[in-house]
Amino acid sequence: MEIGMYGSAGALNALEAWQQVLSHNIASSTVSGFKATEVAIEGKPMAKMESVSQSAFQQIMAGTTPKVVEKVSFKDGPIMQTGQETDIGIQGKGFFKVRTSGGKELYTRDGQFHFNADGTLVNAAGHAVEGDGGPIVRDITKGPIQMNKQGQLYQGNDSVGSLALFDIPDSAKMLRTEGGFIPEDPFTGISRVTEPRFSQGFVEQSNVAPINEMVNLIKVSTLFEANHKVIQEGDNLQSKAIDNLGSK
Repeated sequence: MEIGMYGSAGALNALEAWQQVLSHNIASSTVSGFKATEVAIEGKPMAKMESVSQSAFQQIMAGTTPKVVEKVSFKDGPIMQTGQETDIGIQGKGFFKVRTSGGKELYTRDGQFHFNADGTLVNAAGHAVEGDGGPIVRDITKGPIQMNKQGQLYQGNDSVGSLALFDIPDSAKMLRTEGGFIPEDPFTGISRVTEPRFSQGFVEQSNVAPINEMVNLIKVSTLFEANHKVIQEGDNLQSKAIDNLGSK
């Protein structure tokens, strides 16, 4: 098979992976705090192929095949007002830390919180929000929650905890998982954000630009069709060559 056909076959695989990323971004574009995955396509060296010539000018031909590289964009999303007292928007750096029922720590920008039946502050998935001293728990028999600019929460004059944001030194190495992110190395100096910027009654929206993703989907479809035609033409040429040789 010709190198061009190998390259086009590799391109189809890369385009399929890109299409899946775009589809996931669009499907998650309404999820609070969701961070889009960006795609780059780079050349991956193929195995070297020796030419059939046995002369002193024998050449070594090397081809490349497309390879998809994915990276999460941690750019801030727009802040939207909800009016819900337990919705907390983040401005600037930092992540909330939540803990699953199994004890797993996750980091997220999604501040769509609520108090569960036990009075524990949890996110939409039911994971407990970690404050300064652990989970934040309110007295379910008392009134609404108020928060100051430093993230300290009160019921009337009683403090019920303080929100915390955590700075990940190298967010590019964070791994996406169900419900948030985990650091590739949990011992890389994760620290508290000293001057967090909270907005009560707001949430950070997804940073996905749906129109741009739709445009990219159209581009992927066009490229997919072009590479498919290259493979078809190469296959037709090989068939004709075999037929011609067989008739002699």
